[in-house]
Amino acid sequence: MTDLDGEVFKVPVQDLISFGGIVAEDIISARGSVIIPKGTRLAMLGDSVLLLIRHLLDEGIGYVHVRRDDHVEQDALDSFIDQVINSNVIIDPEVASKSINEIKGLFDSIRTQHITPELLSPITEVAKELLEQILTKPKILFSVAKVHRWDEYTFVHSFNTAAISGFLAHRMAPESAETAVLGGLLHDLGKARIPLEILNKPGPLTNEEFNVMKSHPVLGEKLARELGIDDPDVLAIIRSHHERWCGSGYPDGKAGGGHTPAVSHRGGGGRLRRHDI
Repeated sequence: MTDLDGEVFKVPVQDLISFGGIVAEDIISARGSVIIPKGTRLAMLGDSVLLLIRHLLDEGIGYVHVRRDDHVEQDALDSFIDQVINSNVIIDPEVASKSINEIKGLFDSIRTQHITPELLSPITEVAKELLEQILTKPKILFSVAKVHRWDEYTFVHSFNTAAISGFLAHRMAPESAETAVLGGLLHDLGKARIPLEILNKPGPLTNEEFNVMKSHPVLGEKLARELGIDDPDVLAIIRSHHERWCGSGYPDGKAGGGHTPAVSHRGGGGRLRRHDI
């Protein structure tokens, strides 16, 4: 089942808690009333998604058709900014919105046109603005509970990673903060070369699909070089952000000391989200 604006998946109701996307068909109750209309973005439901899941199960509804793509309208991004960013203690909303839109623009450009160094200029500029926010506003960390479903979108996740990485780097090794921010913004760059049907697939990936997904750090390093990045630390963040201390990571299986520390994704048990791989 497909849609002109993205592939549509049949998603088990229980999985809506960790699944982003847009409701592709009206969800109708047994009495014929609309429970949730077509076009509703799951990320906009916030904590109420738990109540929705319970209601759907009570209605005997086991699956929901959801459209997945990597596109978010500006009004939805504005809503994200309103939900997550407290202007008294966190990043300026304009800087956050600009950062997210520039990352998204870079990914869109990589998917649709020839790679040129000029594409990188807006990202390096926004990295400097983001770093300035980190240096002047010490309470930079976000509410993960509010961010997690929006974090399914690669460009939102990249923004969050850059902000948190810069925050930590500034406190542990201030001279590396700018590198950490730029590396965080670009760490998932290679996902711009991953087919959307794999990148946006709900549920577990097959072994073959997982191998394709695992290629994104190497693809990202290659794209970064094509964009004109020659800083070895930024390149190391992009290539090595899925390495693990125990050596079970990828793409190089590095273990222990002796290599550049990678930007880490948040861990945790349960199903992996798409940005965790």
